[in-house]
Amino acid sequence: MPSLRRLKQKQEDLEEIYEILSEKLSRLRRRYNIETDTAVKFKLKEEIKECKEEIEEIEEKLDDIEEKIENYQRGNHSQAINKPQNVDTLHKVLLKLGYWQQQQLFEKIVRTHQESNGAFLIHGKSRDYGQRWLANRLAFNAARNLAGKTILIDLNRRTLRTDMSSIWQEFAGRISLAEESSPGEIVTGLLKLWQSQHVLICFNNVDESIEENLRDLIDNLWTGIVQRISQHQPSRFKLLIFFLDYQGMVRSWNIAFVTDYQPDCKTRLPFELPEIIPFGRETIRTWLDHQEDHLPESLSDDKEETVKILLAKKGIPEPTFRKICELCGCNWYDQEEKWFRL
Repeated sequence: MPSLRRLKQKQEDLEEIYEILSEKLSRLRRRYNIETDTAVKFKLKEEIKECKEEIEEIEEKLDDIEEKIENYQRGNHSQAINKPQNVDTLHKVLLKLGYWQQQQLFEKIVRTHQESNGAFLIHGKSRDYGQRWLANRLAFNAARNLAGKTILIDLNRRTLRTDMSSIWQEFAGRISLAEESSPGEIVTGLLKLWQSQHVLICFNNVDESIEENLRDLIDNLWTGIVQRISQHQPSRFKLLIFFLDYQGMVRSWNIAFVTDYQPDCKTRLPFELPEIIPFGRETIRTWLDHQEDHLPESLSDDKEETVKILLAKKGIPEPTFRKICELCGCNWYDQEEKWFRL
């Protein structure tokens, strides 16, 4: 349980970070006002936006801590610490657990791309490794919210497993084009949408389709986007595609992916994020230490016992998430429709 001393120390730390970010924002704004190069100005605008979002996040944390301190000083510290778990807070906390290798590479790619676009293979040994959860997490972090156009196409449905024409027909319909639209017309439609909103696309169960279909999607959708996106003015919106593999099968197909990224990298290939692996003891314990203020007291009173309970799920992501939800008085399955927007 956080003591009053710890709460005040955390408040001081956050206030210091707030001052640093405020100074950074002022410097960025000054540079933006005097910069004449369009590309540099666009990059500065993106940095200003990210800095403002970081400041807003710090402000929210400060408001929460100030409320806890006030309640503590009134003698109501149990109310401040033991308030019922809010599912939105729980969602934000779960989004901070694990997947750091995948997230670090993803952020490196997306933040470096001036156009803020990318295509990514997310893979693991089974469905329980949380491939779709990770896609939503990465999209949420990149776009800050999932407002915009989201497109989810499940390649596990019988009509889509092998019939490429059915995939294109469904895709066209999901962006309000005629079913007989060509891949080139679909790319045109996507780029038009991207000029005014985030465009987030997820091909679910690519391992249940066939190699030729995935190659067709990469060659005619993603490569088509890359070829034409340079003809557009830079957009502040994201255009992201995720290919979800639940068997780790796609890597054995004769399809090329980029597994690393350098700032001077010029490629039309999609990126392969690191394979998802189970959470280790250190990952779970570090997460508990960092998020204890946002979790029920019962989880942080004896952290080693909590780690032991969670590791009974062998560190496999989704069973671990479901157990955390159970310990927090929340049903994972009740929240899936809300949390899985993509």
